Amino acid sequence: MAKREEFFECTLGSDNNEYRFHFRAWNAEDAEAHFREALHANGVAVPGTLLIRDPQGRVVRHSAYTPTSQADVRAPIANA
Repeated sequence: MAKREEFFECTLGSDNNEYRFHFRAWNAEDAEAHFREALHANGVAVPGTLLIRDPQGRVVRHSAYTPTSQADVRAPIANA
């Protein structure tokens, strides 16, 4: 029988902020990959610790997050 996708809560804790996203993924590794993509897409450029929690709230994965380059920082929008 095939395993179903699960919901994961992903947080990035930094000094001043906490970013929280929820993803449906096959496993914690996939959830982390989606989270990293979302952080990059949203221009989050603060280092911190990634925590991935399963539906029961248990931390099932944690790792460091460091933006890889200035390309990870979204440019400010100029006033038109």
